[in-house]
Amino acid sequence: MLDADATGQTADRATAEALLAASGLSPAPAETDALAAAYPALRAMAAVLHAVPEARYEAPAVNWTPAL
Repeated sequence: MLDADATGQTADRATAEALLAASGLSPAPAETDALAAAYPALRAMAAVLHAVPEARYEAPAVNWTPAL
């Protein structure tokens, strides 16, 4: 059973809704449900990326500057 606050929301759902509001997005309720359900897995993946000490100061992606 997931822990819910006084409004019945789980912490993951509240976080997902706060992130959506901060970004100015307002998806349909079904999309919000899907994003809230996916949030714990996405957060875990981000934590794994930050857990690699050797990559701490590396660029997260290949940087490319187009020549004009």
